[in-house]
This record gives sequence, C-alpha cells and structure tokens, in this order.
Amino acid sequence: MTQPHNPHVEQLNQSHGRKRYDLIDLNVVKSVETAPGTYTVYLSIDADYDADISQHINMAKAAQTSFVAQAGHYFPVGSGLGIPPQHDPALLDRIVKNLAAAQSDDRDYLAPHGGYAGPDLSSPSDALLQKLVNSTLPTTQSQRLQAILNNPKDLAELKATYDVADLLEIFPNILSAKDIWTLQPEISMTKTYTILPEPDLSAAEQKPCFSVSVRLQKAESPQRLFGEAPNTSRVHEGAASRFLCTLKAGDTLPVVNLVKPQKGYKGTYDAARDVVFVAQGNAHERSLSYLYEKQADANALKQQFILVSGFKREQDIPKNTAFNALAQNGTLSRIYYALSRDKSAPRQDAHEHYCTGKRVTDILNDINLNSLQSPVFYVAGSNEFCASVKTQIEQTLGTSVDIRVSNSKTRIQRPSIAC
Repeated sequence: MTQPHNPHVEQLNQSHGRKRYDLIDLNVVKSVETAPGTYTVYLSIDADYDADISQHINMAKAAQTSFVAQAGHYFPVGSGLGIPPQHDPALLDRIVKNLAAAQSDDRDYLAPHGGYAGPDLSSPSDALLQKLVNSTLPTTQSQRLQAILNNPKDLAELKATYDVADLLEIFPNILSAKDIWTLQPEISMTKTYTILPEPDLSAAEQKPCFSVSVRLQKAESPQRLFGEAPNTSRVHEGAASRFLCTLKAGDTLPVVNLVKPQKGYKGTYDAARDVVFVAQGNAHERSLSYLYEKQADANALKQQFILVSGFKREQDIPKNTAFNALAQNGTLSRIYYALSRDKSAPRQDAHEHYCTGKRVTDILNDINLNSLQSPVFYVAGSNEFCASVKTQIEQTLGTSVDIRVSNSKTRIQRPSIAC
C-alpha cells in the first residue's frame, strides 16, 4: 500500500498520536452468507498447520487475555485483527471531484495511512456541518441545513444516514480535503473485528485459518432530509463492512499484524463459576473461544454456560452449527434469543429459546440470576448496550458482581423516525 508523501499529513498524524502499523496479507478461503446481510469470511495464513502462530502474527497484546490453541487457533474474545477497509478508488474520485480547489495530494488527507480508515467516510461532525452553514449562506440548502442543526431529531437522523462523502455531493466545492481532516473528530484508524475459531476448517486446510463474522452496516431509512425523491433516495452503507461482505475466494485482505484485545475481556475461563455471556447481534459468536476453552476442561462441564443474544428477528441470527455441537456435548447449557421485532410466537427448540417481542434486558429479568454459582458475566456490544446490561445486572446482584465488558461505539445510529 502506498504511504502519503505529504510531510504535513505525516506531521498531523504524529500530533494526533495516529500510529501506522505493519500489515499482513490473509487469503480469503471462502465467504458464506449466514443470515441476510451477515457474512462469515474465512481467512488463512500460508503456514504449516502446526506452526507457532506468533511467528506470523504479533501476539504481544494478547498475553493477558484468554487464548486457546488446540485443534486450531483461537483468538481472545473481544479482540481480533484490525482490518483496514480498502479505499474504493471510485469512492475517492467521488469525494475529490466535489472538493474545493482539488489538489494532487488530497488523497493523502482523505486516506492518511494509505489504506486505513480516514475521516472522509465517517458521520459528519458538528464542526463540519457548521462550516458548511457558514460557507454557503444564504442559499436555500444552507438554510435547510441550519434548520436540521437546530432540530435534535433531524440532526441524529442526518448523522445516521449521511456520511461526509454524501454531504459533499449536496454542498460541492465548499470544503477542502484539509478542512475535512481538521474538522472531523479523531477516529480509530483501524476497525477491529473479532476473529472466530475455526478448528474444523483449519484441520481441513492444514494451515491456520480464521473467520470473521461481518454484519453489513446499513441505515434503517433512506436519505431524505434534503428533498431527495423517495424512489431515488440512497440508503447509507458502511464502507468497511460493505467491502468485507463482498470478499470472495481468491481475494487477499491486508490486516493489521497485531492481535489487540482493545476493550477486551481479561482473564481465562474459570471452571468453578457459571458463565452468562450477553451479546448484541452477531457479537454472540465471540463466545465460541470461551466455549472451546470450557470444552477443553472436563471439570468445567458441570458448570452452566448461558448465552443471551439480542437480534431484531430470527432470520438475523447467523447460522453457526458450532453452537449445536457444543450444546450436544454439554459445553453450552442454553441460548436465549431476544428477538425484539419478531412477531412470531415464542418457542423452545432443544437448548435454544426464541423469545419474541423481547429485548436482552427482558431476558435477564426472566432468568433467576440469584441461582447461579458465583457467576461471571461477559457483555459484548455497543457502548450503550453494554452500559444498559451492566446496570441491570448490578441492580439485581449488587455492584460487586463480576462483569467483564467488551464494547464499541455504535457505527450506524438508528434514525429518529423510520420511513
């Protein structure tokens, strides 16, 4: 990947503490749609099956987290490899053509690490929106934008359904690439996805393999705040997740050569304690590493491992047969699916409980948490989700309860009003 040649960009990166990491190429073995809009991408490293994985990937930051390497290579739950999005040349061209006084080095500002996420693809900041208002008055569109800024619900919807590239098409030739770099907030230069264990695939391929569960980030309503026609309005999609969901066998994916349990769980599985793993969306697959660790400890099979996962509808649940196998041998006790928007009748299918019309917090109220043996709770999801779950558990069991959180900022907010 090319690196920016603009020394001013390098200086800006250094002043903001933005680091450049080494990359390693992973090969795409296959990609499978496990639920509508959710894909599991299977990746491999060209290495012998029995090779020490640390020879290929920097494991320095994984030392204090749970890690299992039996019949495959399992990475710490809540961590993973930072996967930078590939910048679509067409997308960059779309951005550059709407910039003010386009310069040959604009791409250095828009993609300051030559492949890492830049500020151009994120939701617009208040400062950037105000700059547009101040620059374009007294046009009708500028007045419309000011009205949106004055209405909290409309502003939340704008940030959920438009990114900076979208706004440049509405307000062309106003902002420069440097304006965008300066006005947009500092964001993570890599998007971290959890690596899921793939022991069966690893054995079949005879080389270290990993899988990444990717949910296409997509706004729930089309862009409509600036008079777009209903039949032509775009629906915002996350650039990185869109790219990952379109990978196919034979592709190569450059990833950050560092296993980094950022905001991850600390400590290994404790055989003497019941576990409740509470997850938002396909983050429930992060529990697999701990389940495999439990499976490796015969003494732990006596203890409960309860998984509570929240989805909108049953069809959104990724189809992962590993959970059934782990339930059959007693490693996984039961799964509760909180299906908030599913209007079907609730039902139980063996170890799986389909709780329609309920949220995760409702399920936690239904479970007798006081009956658990010295429980430890693992919570995975957005900041808001984790905070809500943590508060509810503490209200039930007290603030001394053991709760371990792996959270992340919600990427696509829910619009204030659905179309």
